[in-house]
Amino acid sequence: MTTEMKLMMKDDSSSGKAVMDGCNMGIQTLGERMNTLNQADSGAQSLARKIIKAEQELMKELQAFL
Repeated sequence: MTTEMKLMMKDDSSSGKAVMDGCNMGIQTLGERMNTLNQADSGAQSLARKIIKAEQELMKELQAFL
């Protein structure tokens, strides 16, 4: 609901913050899972690292809109 409200405001800053919040949550969740599921397939671990890197890069790009 909160994210939907922020996006409806059509404010670049609010939209950027909402996406950054989502990226941050994704990074945290994947990091936690990688630490607790260390027996995961190497392909899954590699994919998780790639997703974390992509989300970190997106967050850097979004800083211009804050």
